[in-house]
Amino acid sequence: MKKWLCFFKTLPPLTVSRKIYRSCLHQYEALQAKTWARDRAKQEEIWKTEKETMQSRKIFKNQKILT
Repeated sequence: MKKWLCFFKTLPPLTVSRKIYRSCLHQYEALQAKTWARDRAKQEEIWKTEKETMQSRKIFKNQKILT
């Protein structure tokens, strides 16, 4: 299905009937948006864990200094 979407994306709208072109374009854009959202969620999870790690290191370092 991805092959067809890419194929239709490269063709000008007049070559393929506009209805088919638009539906394929909408499907392609929806797929891109879904992929972007999934990647963004993964990246935010990574940032969150990195931030927590840095905070725990900072706390550990401060405790080490105090003792």
